[in-house]
Amino acid sequence: LVKNEEDLRVIVKRVEEAFPSIHGKEFQGPSKVGVDTFLHQVFKMKKIPESDIIPYRFKANSSQNDKDTPLLYNLNFFDGIPEYHRVGTTEMFVAFELQIGLEAEVNGLRVDHLAYEEGRILKAQPLLKEYKKAVEDANDVKSSTPPSSLMEKSEDQNDLKLISSVLEGNFAN
Repeated sequence: LVKNEEDLRVIVKRVEEAFPSIHGKEFQGPSKVGVDTFLHQVFKMKKIPESDIIPYRFKANSSQNDKDTPLLYNLNFFDGIPEYHRVGTTEMFVAFELQIGLEAEVNGLRVDHLAYEEGRILKAQPLLKEYKKAVEDANDVKSSTPPSSLMEKSEDQNDLKLISSVLEGNFAN
Protein backbone atom coordinates (compact mmCIF):
# COMPACT_ATOMS: atom_id res chain seq x y z
CA LEU A 1 0.00 0.00 0.00
CA VAL A 2 1.27 3.39 -1.00
CA LYS A 3 0.43 6.60 0.88
CA ASN A 4 0.52 9.11 -1.99
CA GLU A 5 0.15 9.23 -5.79
CA GLU A 6 3.68 10.46 -6.39
CA ASP A 7 5.17 7.35 -4.73
CA LEU A 8 2.74 5.15 -6.68
CA ARG A 9 3.85 6.72 -9.99
CA VAL A 10 7.51 6.05 -9.08
CA ILE A 11 6.75 2.39 -8.38
CA VAL A 12 4.74 1.98 -11.59
CA LYS A 13 7.52 3.60 -13.62
CA ARG A 14 10.18 1.35 -12.09
CA VAL A 15 8.17 -1.82 -12.77
CA GLU A 16 7.51 -0.70 -16.36
CA GLU A 17 11.20 0.07 -16.90
CA ALA A 18 12.46 -3.16 -15.33
CA PHE A 19 9.89 -5.39 -17.09
CA PRO A 20 8.67 -3.57 -20.22
CA SER A 21 7.43 -6.75 -21.89
CA ILE A 22 4.78 -7.45 -19.21
CA HIS A 23 3.11 -4.04 -18.89
CA GLY A 24 -0.50 -4.02 -20.04
CA LYS A 25 -0.11 -7.15 -22.17
CA GLU A 26 -2.51 -10.07 -22.24
CA PHE A 27 -0.54 -13.06 -21.01
CA GLN A 28 -0.79 -16.15 -23.22
CA GLY A 29 -1.46 -18.94 -20.74
CA PRO A 30 -1.43 -22.70 -21.32
CA SER A 31 -5.06 -22.79 -22.46
CA LYS A 32 -4.14 -20.49 -25.38
CA VAL A 33 -0.67 -21.68 -26.40
CA GLY A 34 -0.43 -25.19 -24.94
CA VAL A 35 1.48 -26.37 -21.90
CA ASP A 36 4.81 -26.94 -23.66
CA THR A 37 4.92 -23.47 -25.26
CA PHE A 38 3.68 -21.90 -22.02
CA LEU A 39 6.47 -23.47 -19.95
CA HIS A 40 9.10 -22.47 -22.54
CA GLN A 41 7.74 -18.89 -22.46
CA VAL A 42 7.96 -18.74 -18.68
CA PHE A 43 11.45 -20.26 -18.66
CA LYS A 44 12.70 -17.41 -20.91
CA MET A 45 11.12 -14.63 -18.82
CA LYS A 46 13.18 -12.25 -16.74
CA LYS A 47 13.25 -12.84 -12.98
CA ILE A 48 13.33 -10.24 -10.24
CA PRO A 49 17.04 -10.06 -9.31
CA GLU A 50 18.17 -12.24 -6.40
CA SER A 51 14.91 -14.21 -6.44
CA ASP A 52 12.92 -16.90 -8.25
CA ILE A 53 10.01 -14.52 -8.84
CA ILE A 54 8.97 -14.31 -12.50
CA PRO A 55 6.59 -11.41 -13.19
CA TYR A 56 4.38 -12.07 -16.20
CA ARG A 57 1.78 -9.28 -16.20
CA PHE A 58 1.49 -5.77 -14.81
CA LYS A 59 -1.72 -3.86 -15.45
CA ALA A 60 -4.24 -1.54 -13.91
CA ASN A 61 -6.75 -3.36 -11.72
CA SER A 62 -10.11 -3.90 -13.43
CA SER A 63 -11.70 -1.55 -10.88
CA GLN A 64 -9.69 1.25 -12.53
CA ASN A 65 -11.03 0.81 -16.09
CA ASP A 66 -13.01 4.06 -16.02
CA LYS A 67 -10.15 6.16 -14.59
CA ASP A 68 -7.69 8.24 -16.58
CA THR A 69 -4.99 7.72 -13.96
CA PRO A 70 -5.21 4.30 -12.25
CA LEU A 71 -4.60 4.18 -8.51
CA LEU A 72 -4.44 0.37 -8.21
CA TYR A 73 -2.37 -2.12 -10.22
CA ASN A 74 -1.98 -5.89 -10.31
CA LEU A 75 1.44 -7.52 -10.59
CA ASN A 76 1.00 -11.17 -11.52
CA PHE A 77 3.94 -13.53 -11.03
CA PHE A 78 5.16 -17.08 -10.63
CA ASP A 79 7.32 -18.13 -7.70
CA GLY A 80 9.83 -20.21 -9.62
CA ILE A 81 8.65 -22.63 -12.26
CA PRO A 82 4.83 -22.67 -12.37
CA GLU A 83 3.48 -25.48 -10.23
CA TYR A 84 0.82 -27.62 -11.90
CA HIS A 85 -2.25 -28.82 -9.98
CA ARG A 86 -5.08 -31.03 -11.10
CA VAL A 87 -8.09 -31.65 -8.89
CA GLY A 88 -10.84 -33.63 -10.56
CA THR A 89 -11.25 -32.08 -13.99
CA THR A 90 -9.85 -28.69 -12.95
CA GLU A 91 -6.28 -28.07 -14.08
CA MET A 92 -4.25 -25.01 -13.15
CA PHE A 93 -0.79 -23.56 -12.75
CA VAL A 94 -0.23 -21.74 -9.48
CA ALA A 95 0.40 -18.02 -9.88
CA PHE A 96 0.25 -15.07 -7.53
CA GLU A 97 -1.04 -11.51 -7.65
CA LEU A 98 0.27 -8.53 -5.74
CA GLN A 99 -1.92 -5.46 -5.68
CA ILE A 100 0.03 -2.22 -5.70
CA GLY A 101 -1.93 0.92 -5.09
CA LEU A 102 -2.93 3.95 -3.15
CA GLU A 103 -3.96 2.92 0.36
CA ALA A 104 -7.17 4.96 0.28
CA GLU A 105 -8.17 3.34 -3.05
CA VAL A 106 -7.55 -0.18 -1.79
CA ASN A 107 -9.46 0.42 1.44
CA GLY A 108 -12.38 1.89 -0.51
CA LEU A 109 -12.59 -1.20 -2.73
CA ARG A 110 -12.42 -3.79 0.04
CA VAL A 111 -16.10 -3.49 0.87
CA ASP A 112 -17.49 -4.72 -2.44
CA HIS A 113 -14.41 -5.84 -4.36
CA LEU A 114 -13.86 -8.99 -2.30
CA ALA A 115 -17.26 -10.35 -3.33
CA TYR A 116 -16.45 -9.53 -6.96
CA GLU A 117 -13.06 -11.28 -6.78
CA GLU A 118 -14.55 -14.33 -5.07
CA GLY A 119 -17.24 -14.57 -7.77
CA ARG A 120 -14.64 -14.25 -10.53
CA ILE A 121 -12.50 -17.00 -9.00
CA LEU A 122 -15.45 -19.30 -8.43
CA LYS A 123 -16.65 -18.83 -12.01
CA ALA A 124 -13.22 -19.86 -13.31
CA GLN A 125 -12.88 -22.77 -10.87
CA PRO A 126 -16.12 -24.77 -10.76
CA LEU A 127 -14.64 -27.43 -8.50
CA LEU A 128 -13.69 -24.77 -5.96
CA LYS A 129 -17.23 -23.39 -6.20
CA GLU A 130 -18.67 -26.85 -5.45
CA TYR A 131 -16.25 -27.32 -2.57
CA LYS A 132 -17.19 -23.97 -1.06
CA LYS A 133 -20.87 -24.82 -1.40
CA ALA A 134 -20.31 -28.24 0.23
CA VAL A 135 -18.52 -26.63 3.18
CA GLU A 136 -21.30 -24.05 3.58
CA ASP A 137 -23.94 -26.77 3.35
CA ALA A 138 -22.09 -28.88 5.92
CA ASN A 139 -22.15 -25.91 8.27
CA ASP A 140 -25.84 -25.36 7.68
CA VAL A 141 -27.68 -27.91 9.83
CA LYS A 142 -30.96 -27.39 7.94
CA SER A 143 -29.50 -28.44 4.59
CA SER A 144 -27.60 -31.51 5.71
CA THR A 145 -28.89 -34.68 4.12
CA PRO A 146 -27.33 -38.08 4.61
CA PRO A 147 -25.50 -39.61 1.63
CA SER A 148 -27.29 -42.40 -0.21
CA SER A 149 -24.59 -44.89 0.64
CA LEU A 150 -21.60 -45.36 2.89
CA MET A 151 -19.36 -45.53 -0.20
CA GLU A 152 -20.66 -42.16 -1.46
CA LYS A 153 -19.94 -40.61 1.94
CA SER A 154 -16.39 -41.98 1.92
CA GLU A 155 -15.74 -40.71 -1.63
CA ASP A 156 -17.14 -37.29 -0.79
CA GLN A 157 -14.95 -37.03 2.30
CA ASN A 158 -11.86 -38.06 0.34
CA ASP A 159 -12.64 -35.50 -2.37
CA LEU A 160 -13.17 -32.75 0.20
CA LYS A 161 -9.90 -33.63 1.96
CA LEU A 162 -8.00 -33.47 -1.32
CA ILE A 163 -9.61 -30.23 -2.39
CA SER A 164 -9.05 -28.74 1.07
CA SER A 165 -5.36 -29.53 1.00
CA VAL A 166 -4.93 -27.90 -2.43
CA LEU A 167 -7.16 -24.89 -1.92
CA GLU A 168 -6.74 -24.17 1.78
CA GLY A 169 -6.64 -20.49 2.51
CA ASN A 170 -8.03 -19.20 -0.82
CA PHE A 171 -10.78 -17.23 0.94
CA ALA A 172 -9.04 -16.47 4.21
CA ASN A 173 -8.50 -12.83 5.19
